[in-house]
Amino acid sequence: MSEAIPKGFPASTSDVQLALCVLASKYPDKLIPVAEKIYRGFWEDGDSDVLTQPGFSAVFESELGAENAKRILDEFKDTEAKAVLHGSTQQAFTSGAFGLPWFDCMNGQGTKESFWGIDHLGRLVDFLQLDATLDKSFRVLL
Repeated sequence: MSEAIPKGFPASTSDVQLALCVLASKYPDKLIPVAEKIYRGFWEDGDSDVLTQPGFSAVFESELGAENAKRILDEFKDTEAKAVLHGSTQQAFTSGAFGLPWFDCMNGQGTKESFWGIDHLGRLVDFLQLDATLDKSFRVLL
């Protein structure tokens, strides 16, 4: 993470969220790489411009190519994208989301539980019975 708070924090994220909703429906396999680049751009590099249309357009283009990125950017302010974002927001409220990160999980036994906060990722890993030895980043979990 950037030692300094990103310039312009807190920044508006509505447009980038709408664009990510369209991306998730059209290219779901690209959602994580794009979201990660945007997240790193803002929180690691301190670049608040990555949350603006010109900033996230460059990220989309780097992952999808110019033509596919343009398709997303032409649609992200449409009613359909707004409806998807509204539905996701309502789902978060309904599940009791307290903040980010928030995870609604179901384990292999069908038990549901929600987790909030980076400091609870260790509990989430245990709940889902994930193998924490697979990635060295799991070492930091409480």
